[in-house]
Amino acid sequence: RHAVEVMAQTLNEVGVEWEIVVVDDGSTDATAAIADNISECPNIAVYTHKENKGIGAAFRTGSDD
Repeated sequence: RHAVEVMAQTLNEVGVEWEIVVVDDGSTDATAAIADNISECPNIAVYTHKENKGIGAAFRTGSDD
């Protein structure tokens, strides 16, 4: 979470348009909880797969929107 907050702050300071896309590909660690917390920021999009679909599916999900 801290790294994403630092990136968001830096990008805001630079003054460029930006979006961070997070795809939780069925992880079993704390990724979903962390992603839920950072999804409150309007420039961060969070997508969740219920089960692991692989890196290709994660890229497609993150780039489709």
